[in-house]
Amino acid sequence: MNKSVLFIINGFGMGNATRCDSLMDILANQYNIDVITSDKAYDYYKSNSKIANLYKQIDLNLQQRIKFGSFKYYLKYVPHFFSRLVRNFRIQKNIQAQKKYEAIFYDSDYGFILNALSIRNKNIVGVNNSYEVLSYLAKNPKTIKLSLIPSLFVELVDFLTHYLFCNYVVCPCLGYNFNEENTSAFKKVLLCAPLIRKCLIDKHQKHNQTSHDHVLVMSSSSNVESGISLLNQGPLSGYTFLTDGLQKDNTDNLISASLVICNSGQSSLTECLYLNKKALIEALPSHSEQYVNSLIAENRGLKILNSNETYAQINALKAESQTDYKYNYDLAVVNIRAQLLFIEKDKNEYMR
Repeated sequence: MNKSVLFIINGFGMGNATRCDSLMDILANQYNIDVITSDKAYDYYKSNSKIANLYKQIDLNLQQRIKFGSFKYYLKYVPHFFSRLVRNFRIQKNIQAQKKYEAIFYDSDYGFILNALSIRNKNIVGVNNSYEVLSYLAKNPKTIKLSLIPSLFVELVDFLTHYLFCNYVVCPCLGYNFNEENTSAFKKVLLCAPLIRKCLIDKHQKHNQTSHDHVLVMSSSSNVESGISLLNQGPLSGYTFLTDGLQKDNTDNLISASLVICNSGQSSLTECLYLNKKALIEALPSHSEQYVNSLIAENRGLKILNSNETYAQINALKAESQTDYKYNYDLAVVNIRAQLLFIEKDKNEYMR
């Protein structure tokens, strides 16, 4: 096996790392996999046997305590972001010069813009779900909140930059329908099923662990903003708290929980749906992607948490039956493999 692919992943939050981990599961039998990342994602990948070479770049974390999604946040963040982006691109360029890569996957790292502009004949693949966020709100305009406008502007820029500078955009969709063809209105946007870590699937199938009478409270691991309102009330009997999200190995706790309370990141929600968990979900404030995820997940049978009625909701949900939504992992893998095969066969058309 002498073909290689490179993943360049923003280590800002763990959602990027876990969905790329799922893509690596599918690619590992055909390619050597190298990864460039930072921060929590770098620590997460340290013991990953699929990765041939793991490289560290500068993290993009904004340390100031500014409300995420506000205009002040973006004004403070943009100069910081572009400064580190240029420094990271120098690291990425030096690594790319050492080896030929069949494809370079970028997840939330905007180095792909500089890569596309400065290095020709690269097969650049973005991993990004801004298309689902924007298309959902375009179809359901009455659900848009004013507080989401700054974040929605970022989602729009996110989509446009990926579409203009990447050869393809792989878009994992929480609202993916396994019973019909899923296509986008844009040729380069390849829709696929949401992604699940194979380690969770293997452990679930191997041990077939039964649910215990404990509630798992799992906050987002994003460095920008994290929080479940219940966490402010301190430790409670019968509750397991994971305040660092997916950075820790949460698989045992997630599989065995009778009920999950979590933020509405795509990875967490997909895994709850796959495990058929009863769950209460809480979107991060002013976060358009998590807001849309929560609405889609609610249609799948999960419940949106009301912080004023948390314990009443928990007790009521414990008495309810589990969701009847079925996540078809085998079909999801077939779908994703088909999209990756399309990229490999068709890449010459978009080569720069």
